[in-house]
This record gives sequence, structure tokens and C-alpha cells, in this order.
Amino acid sequence: MTTTVNLTDLAKALIDAGQHKLVPAPWGGHLRYRLEPDYNVSLNDFDCYGKTQWSRRQDRDIWTNGDPRVSIRPDGFDGAARIWSSDGMHDLWWQPPTDWHTLTADVQKKILAVVDEVLRYGFYVLYLEHCVGMDAFKQPIVVNYMTSGGVEPLADDAYLLSVVEDMLHENHQEGGN
Repeated sequence: MTTTVNLTDLAKALIDAGQHKLVPAPWGGHLRYRLEPDYNVSLNDFDCYGKTQWSRRQDRDIWTNGDPRVSIRPDGFDGAARIWSSDGMHDLWWQPPTDWHTLTADVQKKILAVVDEVLRYGFYVLYLEHCVGMDAFKQPIVVNYMTSGGVEPLADDAYLLSVVEDMLHENHQEGGN
């Protein structure tokens, strides 16, 4: 007798339980998800967030007025680019996405919030883990896992649900547990 597993309900149970919480898996053991920093993905991997680039400040000549050090806009960055942060000798420039002028103010605010969070904390990797039993320290023993990188730091539960559900479907299609 085979049992049909509703992967959508399982994904909902995982998201409702929250990170690091164990949810019984229909095929045995437990499942959990967690988010960890993604050191392999940057804003420049996506077109929808714009681009970033560091530039070194250049000395002005003695005949110009104002700040003795001037920031040079990176090649390929236009007048919409702005300095996001500076460490004194270098500036981090951000070039908005090419369709920036067509976006509503609300969408622009959301993009700016994501860009700010990503530049501060980076993207995340979502781990979906199959755990069986406990070790000597009462921690779940991970026997199998899947990952999905490039998860936004401000991702809501609906987005996380879609990622977890996709991972469960992919695993199910491959015949895994």
C-alpha cells in the first residue's frame, strides 16, 4: 500500500513551525528548514536589484575648490547611480536597475530595502534537512539535505513556502525522501 504525501501541506507545516523546528516526515524521520548566510551570491548576480561596484577616490588638483578627494563614478554607471557607503578612500556605488524610472514608488522602496539589507547582511541559503534520530547532544542527525541559495533577507513566509514546496517537489520527483 502506498501513501500519498501532500507536499504543499508538508511545506506549510514546515514554514508554520519556523526555522530549526522538526516536523514529522511521512516517510520517516523529521524535516526542518534553516537559513544561513550565502557567501556565494551578491547583488550583481541579479538584474532586478541593480549593480554595485567599489571605486577609489581620486585626488583633485590644487586649483579646484571643495573636497580634496573626489569620488569617480564607475564605468557603466549613469547619473541615476548613487554612493551607497564609503570607507573614506573607497565608495560603494549602486546603479539602480535599468527599468527603475518605470517602477512605482512602493516598488522602488521595496527594492531599496532589499538592497540595504543585502549590502549589510547578504543573501541566505535555505537548507531543507531530513533528520533521523538524535545524537549524544540531543541534536537531530541530518541524513540528507537540499539547498537553495540567493534567498532575500526580507523574504516573507509566502516566498519561503514557495521555495520549500519547490524543493519538496523536486526531491519527490527524483525519488528521494
